[in-house]
Amino acid sequence: MNVDLENSTTKPEGPASDRTVKVFWAVLASLGVTALPLRAAAVAGDPDRTGCHSIPTTSVTATDAPQINILAPTLGRPLESPLDIELQFVRATTDAAVEADTFRVCYVGFLTVDITKRITDRVTVSPNGVHVSRAQLPHGHHHLVMLISDRDGRIGRRDATFDIK
Repeated sequence: MNVDLENSTTKPEGPASDRTVKVFWAVLASLGVTALPLRAAAVAGDPDRTGCHSIPTTSVTATDAPQINILAPTLGRPLESPLDIELQFVRATTDAAVEADTFRVCYVGFLTVDITKRITDRVTVSPNGVHVSRAQLPHGHHHLVMLISDRDGRIGRRDATFDIK
């Protein structure tokens, strides 16, 4: 398997040095993870507000932060790609609206990588949620952390761990 580290269009952007980026891609390639759609994306606005490099360990509480419900697919069993993904954002008990532009998806593995841009380049994120039709996901075990914030700055978090067969 050959990976072109110099000309990859999915190199992470940001503060990591070129050497770190090359090591990152070499490690992924050595593990056979060349099809994973990884691309770090700059977090709009305040990078500590809703970002993959400062993932909150939990939501504030079930009623004090927006929630992310996974309507599809049903997790807890092996999944087959392509698949439809349906996420629903639910406001906290207050009237603070969910801010769609704060939605982040973090791929958690050897390194944590923001893959939000890979998703938002293809689908629209609304204050109500996200719908992705026939998403092509690579085989293997995956852990995603999804984050969403409301106008009051409260961050909701949802973890999804699944296997693609």
